[in-house]
Amino acid sequence: MVGFRRRNDPFGPRKLQPGLEGCPLWDRDRFDLLWGWPYRFEAYTPAPKRKLGYYAMPLLWRDRVVGWANLSVEKGRLKSEFGYVESRAPYDRAFKRELEAELDRMRSFLSIGS
Repeated sequence: MVGFRRRNDPFGPRKLQPGLEGCPLWDRDRFDLLWGWPYRFEAYTPAPKRKLGYYAMPLLWRDRVVGWANLSVEKGRLKSEFGYVESRAPYDRAFKRELEAELDRMRSFLSIGS
């Protein structure tokens, strides 16, 4: 599932992560059943019909899928747009810190600045 890592992952365990690893995402009914909202990968959906974004990936926080993330690189910088199931980010104080840490890891992975 999204966010799970192997024990020997050099980056350590992660709590927040967009991704397709493991994949109840391929089973739309299961995703809806597990998390209570419909997720659709929309990269191949015509732009006017998209609801979440071109490459929106589910955003896992602890044991819940709390929203989705659209990440792209524009002019050498990471652009991030987020949507949340409850119309706002989780109230948890650690959420913002962990989100920034994940974005920093993504910048490092892509070898780009902020």
